[in-house]
Amino acid sequence: MPAQCLSPDDITLALHLSIPHVYQTEVSGALDCTYYANGSADSPEVNVLIAALPGGTTIASWEAGTKNANSSALFVPGVGDAAFFFTTGTLNGLNFISDGVACNMYTGKSTADQAHLVALAESILEG
Repeated sequence: MPAQCLSPDDITLALHLSIPHVYQTEVSGALDCTYYANGSADSPEVNVLIAALPGGTTIASWEAGTKNANSSALFVPGVGDAAFFFTTGTLNGLNFISDGVACNMYTGKSTADQAHLVALAESILEG
């Protein structure tokens, strides 16, 4: 699991959005990275949450939970052990698991489509 958030430059390269600020916190052992365009916590542009998978979680059980939570979830091949792109209201997101770690990322920027979120996932996996 990464020890720190990707830099705003990495986010900008992957998503093709100018997002110069990051706020990093740890919540219950999970790394929570929130990126802001104007530096205000009131207007997040992208959120990335990375955490260890709970013990006993299998790819199949994680996949079922993801599909249950996001009925629009579409399988994305080639990202970690399993990955799904989803839309919820005005948000686009990508969930993936790799080597016992889960990542959930989402953005309200409609220009950040599946290909951009996959690029961001690859940046996280390259760590």
